[in-house]
Amino acid sequence: MNLREWRLRQKMTLSEMGRRIGRSHVTVLRLERGENKPDTATLQAIFAATNGEVSLHDFFAADGTPKTIQAAE
Repeated sequence: MNLREWRLRQKMTLSEMGRRIGRSHVTVLRLERGENKPDTATLQAIFAATNGEVSLHDFFAADGTPKTIQAAE
């Protein structure tokens, strides 16, 4: 599951998600759109905040290349 799907399923705003992971709402939006790739600390924070439902595999393919994420509408 990607970050945007998880956040919307939880009825959470970008700002709320940002607070949960210690990042700004703009950073969350950019992560959701695939404009930014999360660093290790951000990945760990996302994994913890989502109880493991969003993980490294949601951002990167098995070969380590970034996944292309559909832009949020």
